Amino acid sequence: VRVGFPAGTMPSFELAEAELAAIMNEMVGLSKTEAVASLQQEESSLWPVLLCTVLFVFGHLGLSSAPIRGRLVRTLGEGPFQGLYSLLAVSTITGMFVFQAQGPYIPLWPTYGWMPIIPLLIMPIVMVLWVAGFTTRNATAAGQADMLQETEPARGIAKITRHPANVGFGLWALTHLIVNGDLVSLIVFGGILFLATAGTLHIEARRRARDPEGWARL
Repeated sequence: VRVGFPAGTMPSFELAEAELAAIMNEMVGLSKTEAVASLQQEESSLWPVLLCTVLFVFGHLGLSSAPIRGRLVRTLGEGPFQGLYSLLAVSTITGMFVFQAQGPYIPLWPTYGWMPIIPLLIMPIVMVLWVAGFTTRNATAAGQADMLQETEPARGIAKITRHPANVGFGLWALTHLIVNGDLVSLIVFGGILFLATAGTLHIEARRRARDPEGWARL
């Protein structure tokens, strides 16, 4: 009761059951409308990051497939094809992370305060795999399949893993996927993890079919 005002002055309403029901239905309806609008906004903001991820993953796999790659190289030439490939990769992965930052946070599993230690432990390994993978000639890398014809096709980091860069990308994606635990991160890092895995299998199948003997040496 506010100071200076007598107690018991709050008005009393005698409402019928139908009137109470009407008020409650209106309140529940407003609540549902806001919830639906919020859900629709979250769904709409998920589409850009989902589209960029799909284009990034299947653009890589599609342009790397022998029929599509061969046709495009014959039509455009090797240089323009590599430019198209790079443009698609850079634009889509940029879009993935731009729209990830703008996307809604929809948690999928609980995260804990100790989890940030996971990338602190894993990322140094990832960096070694990336640096070694991109600075060492490797028969599984683009444009280096001729190494399969050499007596010792496995050098440096390739003696540990045939796909150092892809293993690095896979570990990076898996680590950040676990630590973040939300839907947008699942789309982005799950897509990168899928591409690192499927891309590795795709490269191995192509190299094995092209040079079985050289692949056996590797």
